[in-house]
Amino acid sequence: MVLDCYQIKMTRRRNKLLVTGEGVVIITLACVVTTITGLSMSAISTNGNIKGGGTYYMISRSLGPDFGASIGVIFAIANAVAVAMYTIGFCESLNDLLKTFDLKIIDNGVNDVRIIGTITIILLTGIVVIGLEWETKVKKISLLYYPRDSSL
Repeated sequence: MVLDCYQIKMTRRRNKLLVTGEGVVIITLACVVTTITGLSMSAISTNGNIKGGGTYYMISRSLGPDFGASIGVIFAIANAVAVAMYTIGFCESLNDLLKTFDLKIIDNGVNDVRIIGTITIILLTGIVVIGLEWETKVKKISLLYYPRDSSL
């Protein structure tokens, strides 16, 4: 009986169920890969001291310097793309916030996002050039001034 109901739903909404089934498979595979990666990292970490380099050191130690270097390049590119995506998200959120208060820099559109993005990237580049210790201090200060609103 349950199988018949499932077949009826599948014939009515065939495309929607297909996408849902593929989504479940993708999420399951992602969970399996993450679990295996976490277990592997913990096994590598417990076998000795992790020296400077963090993740890159662990990868090159477990896979060898050739694979470690190629994966390190991929990680560097992935981090650069992630920073670009985070910056765009920040700029669009700030632009929406400016719209709620009827404020604008130029046109409350693409040009405002470009201006905010340029300023943000310049600030982030300055923080990175100064050094990692200073970046950690800025992060701690920004967490202290996070608005805590009980209505959210």
